[in-house]
Amino acid sequence: MADVPAWLAALGVIAPPVSGLGGYWLAGRNDEARDERAARREERARLVTREDRLEDEREAFQRDVLLELQDRLLALTRTTTEVILQDRRTLKQEGHLYLLPEDLNQRSHEAGVALLRIRERVLNEDLRRELKALQKFAAEVDLLSIRLRETDAAQAIAQLDAASAELVRRHIRVNEILGRELRAVLGRSASASGY
Repeated sequence: MADVPAWLAALGVIAPPVSGLGGYWLAGRNDEARDERAARREERARLVTREDRLEDEREAFQRDVLLELQDRLLALTRTTTEVILQDRRTLKQEGHLYLLPEDLNQRSHEAGVALLRIRERVLNEDLRRELKALQKFAAEVDLLSIRLRETDAAQAIAQLDAASAELVRRHIRVNEILGRELRAVLGRSASASGY
């Protein structure tokens, strides 16, 4: 064994501790990389959970808005119908129109304001557009008595009847869109909860 050079013998003595240190260093790097990957996975999981929670909250808010919108839509249609009936009754009894009674005028105004407020919270563009058109029509109906003041009673009643039919048509149209949107929101909520 005297043939083994001294440097090879020294290498035999140095190599195990150096390879041990190198292995320790590599293991540390692998642990660090594994920890970084785990941290990235946890961060992605937190983001997904947060996004899911925000989506659930958005859907719950929109569901509540749509449910409240049903009541506001009905209130506007009801008060507008009352306005038409009041004007019609006045024309039949008096032959001409007067200003609306203060309480009916106030209820009509409040119904319009309440619908306007909630309309802006609706995400569906088509539904918002139809609500706006219905609300504009209801405002025109409220002012119809002013336009019809000088009109013959029979003609004015015919125009009020036409406005009533148009109000019903518009209400049905908006209610159909609202129903579809509400079913879609409720369907997403049910499928997300596993029902």
